[in-house]
Parts: sequence; structure tokens; C-alpha cells
Amino acid sequence: QAQIDHLVFTEVVLQPSDGEYVRIENPTGAPVNLADYYLTDATDPAHGKYYYNLPSGTDYWSGGSTDFIVRFPDQNLAANSALVVSITSSTSYQNTYGHAPDLALKEDFLPVVAGQTTIGAAPYFLDNTLETLVLFHWDGSSSIVQDVDYLLWGDTTYAVDKTDVAG
Repeated sequence: QAQIDHLVFTEVVLQPSDGEYVRIENPTGAPVNLADYYLTDATDPAHGKYYYNLPSGTDYWSGGSTDFIVRFPDQNLAANSALVVSITSSTSYQNTYGHAPDLALKEDFLPVVAGQTTIGAAPYFLDNTLETLVLFHWDGSSSIVQDVDYLLWGDTTYAVDKTDVAG
């Protein structure tokens, strides 16, 4: 059995809407600093807007009210542990489950570009029928991003094909 050497999504909950969350696990034997990790659901194939364009500074997110592209806060995820990210707010999550999430999208995450809002204004973000959720790493200076984990549900409408993307 192969050892997983990177962070992975281990759970996504889409309903109830106030309880949307994703669980991310560090199955490795070492802590992972999250400062250069990003989370997004903001792919827009119809307009050529993809997270992997982030290093160029343009067309890296849809800008839609129900989409987000965010940077994790500077903290470590311990070896062989996980964290729960509320896709709504910590209050909504706590009211739904009776305990606080580890992080909440609207409260703890950073915009990908300082001074710009990269979290849509809608109260909920993940579509229940079709969506893409991507966890990626970028050091802030390289011309490419590194995919870490990727979820796609529903159909391939928001799928990302990086076959012809450099790097």
C-alpha cells in the first residue's frame, strides 16, 4: 500500500447549507504549514478563469457571488491529523453541529491578493449538484501552482483540464 505524501480531502458535507464543510487530513508523518495553501471552488471554464492562473494575477477566479478562492492562515496541521473548514461561518457551523469548526471560510481565510475580496457575498458556496473544489499550493513567486487534491461532483461542467498548461 502506497503512503500518501500530501494533504487530502477526506469529507465534504453539502447539506444542510448552514453546515457545509470540508475535512482536510494530513496523513503524513510531519506537520504541514498551511500558509502557502489555497482552497477554491471558483473555476469558470466558459470564461477561461482558473485557479492555476493565480501567478499571472489575472483570470484566477470567477468573481461570482457563490464562489471563493482563499489562502489558509499561517498555521500548522499536525502529522496524522485533520481539520474541519466551515464553508459558511463558525456560528452557522456551531449552531448546526454543536461545536466549533477548526476554521471558517468567511472568518479565518485570507484573500489571495492583499486588499482584494476573493470570497463571494452569498451565504453558501458549494453547489449541491455540480461543483469543483480544489486544494492547491503556491509559494507566492513561482509561475505555477501545485495541485494537492481535487474534488468534482455532478458532471464535468466545472472540471479542470491542465493537459496543455505549462508546468
